[in-house]
Amino acid sequence: MRRRRPAGPVALALAVLLLLAMTSRTTQARTGAPPRTTRGRHNHQMTEQQRHGGHQGQDSKPPLLLRPLPSDDLPVIDLVEPVGHLYDPGPDDLDPVKLQRILAGHFDPKFMAVQRPKESYLHPNGTLKPGFRLRKGRLVPARPMPVELQKIRLKNIDLPGGLRVRLNMGRRLRRKMRQLLWTYTYCPLVYRWKDLGLRFWPRWIREGRCYKSRRSCSFPPGMSCREKSSTEKTVLRWHCRDWTQKRQCRWIPATMSILVECSCSC
Repeated sequence: MRRRRPAGPVALALAVLLLLAMTSRTTQARTGAPPRTTRGRHNHQMTEQQRHGGHQGQDSKPPLLLRPLPSDDLPVIDLVEPVGHLYDPGPDDLDPVKLQRILAGHFDPKFMAVQRPKESYLHPNGTLKPGFRLRKGRLVPARPMPVELQKIRLKNIDLPGGLRVRLNMGRRLRRKMRQLLWTYTYCPLVYRWKDLGLRFWPRWIREGRCYKSRRSCSFPPGMSCREKSSTEKTVLRWHCRDWTQKRQCRWIPATMSILVECSCSC
């Protein structure tokens, strides 16, 4: 029998290169990375499939890494601004007469304040805005009754099966029943003064939120107090087009939404 000659250095080098190529292909198949191409004229020619991110058929979906699916739970991104007093407006930029002229008729003293309001010292956690007030031991509504409750006549009750029962109630009793439903389902507001900082004018804004109670606002229970309507208020915001050099800085209008009403809903 002939003895096999030991492999030379050229054969060993070819075997090592072949092993490395097989290992690279296996790793790319596991990680999903695209294979590398050699330099040449074919390297500058992209196929139509690579240019559009693969075959786009009727039932195909876009890659999640390139185009995320929309979601209602995405948080609101805060404004990213440089930190430090170097980028704050100077004393000449904080002239109240000049800023009042720029803001014009958008200034609302009910929801805005240049200086810290006294209410924020006395009630730093906010003040509750009730919908009723006491008068000689009786609850008196502080605002008109909602239209939904005004439509409740309480003259008849429709039972399952198409049976209608007539209620023997007087006008005064029906009015008290509607007020009772209004009191039970009313959702109060909590107002709190918030400091927006030196880069806003007016820097104090009165924001609202729905009062969170342990009990449900509906009967039978299941609903809770949620935001119903809001109003838009315009303030001034200090903005620089070039924050690195602090150039081209000026006051620009900024719109803010303030909650003004809550309702009992799902």
